[in-house]
Amino acid sequence: MHTKNVYKYFFRLIISMFICELPYRLIFPIMPQEGFYFGNIMATLALTLVAVYLFDKVKNNLFLIGCSFILMFILSSILQVDAGFFSIMLAFNFFYFRDNPVTKLIICYLIYITRYSYFLIGLIIILLLAMFNNNLTNKENYSLKQKNAFKYGYYLFYPLHFVILYLIKLII
Repeated sequence: MHTKNVYKYFFRLIISMFICELPYRLIFPIMPQEGFYFGNIMATLALTLVAVYLFDKVKNNLFLIGCSFILMFILSSILQVDAGFFSIMLAFNFFYFRDNPVTKLIICYLIYITRYSYFLIGLIIILLLAMFNNNLTNKENYSLKQKNAFKYGYYLFYPLHFVILYLIKLII
């Protein structure tokens, strides 16, 4: 993992999840026939962090790995996170196969077509871009101030883009 403190990172994701939920609901209100669900991606990222953390702790015990994935499936079903357990599996795949882009692409393809076969072309484009963006996200050459700008800029951008979309919705 590339974080100094997993617990602080998890806490930031949870805070972001609640902050982002309001602007998300301005654009996508809950319909009467729907139950509550976390529509923004932050809940999914938080559960993915838990999955990666658990895997890192029990990676030598196949039984505990299976139990941790069952736990992630249950939690994603209870919380009704964006795209469900499949999105957690996709993100976990990016972590686990981070050094093997071909395997990552094949497994992402297999996970994705079981859930969203009609978005296949878009997925392949996104995966290819993600595999080759290491030069764009390599932060080793940046100063601490620039690293913090990246770090908190991502947290700020996500809810702000919902606000902008909501304002566009009001204008149209």
